[in-house]
Amino acid sequence: MTITEIEIETGREMTNPQTAFLAIGAVSRALTDKVIWEIAVIADGNLHQWQVQPVMLYADPAMVDEQRLVARFVVPDDADAARITGDETPTPLDRDQVAHELDRLLDGRTIIGGDQCAVERLANFFLRRGLPIPWAIRTEDPIGHAVGYLIGRRTGGDPEATTALDTLPEPVDDASVLDAFGIHTPPEHRHTARGTVTAIAALWDHTHPHPDKKDTER
Repeated sequence: MTITEIEIETGREMTNPQTAFLAIGAVSRALTDKVIWEIAVIADGNLHQWQVQPVMLYADPAMVDEQRLVARFVVPDDADAARITGDETPTPLDRDQVAHELDRLLDGRTIIGGDQCAVERLANFFLRRGLPIPWAIRTEDPIGHAVGYLIGRRTGGDPEATTALDTLPEPVDDASVLDAFGIHTPPEHRHTARGTVTAIAALWDHTHPHPDKKDTER
């Protein structure tokens, strides 16, 4: 797809064709944006995080427990949302402010990460506030890209890629693929938007080496 085609499809100029990595925490698998409770983005090498008050009517207790929402939720009682800094300090915001901050950050970028359901929830988050979807295009699942990368390396005779593929279970799961690339999320960041987006960014870096890194990786 060309830049012109992307602009026609989205109605947005591709003013910033750089990538951004995305992960979303939700209290259930419902497609409504009301289940979103945390959002993490890595853009220009910087981590950005927000938390939003979810509608717990939709909550799946197992998902709430897995993500440790009760222990990790830091939005003040008198706020709808918060921007989270590196030391987990919350800056109170409302949902509209979060949407506008995300709009500015994601404008025209290529989004990497977030399954189709997560991206649909975030799209609904913008549309509910009368904002157009800011990103230019969403890529395929980075885990799928990584498996394809290993297959390509194996075809080229890379024994390490062959070994890595042989160790992957069927069906392939995210953790095993990350393991194959030596990417390990610290226990405190597992099942969090921050841990997921950091792993996605690291995986993408492995499978899309910069031009000056290609020679050193062969």
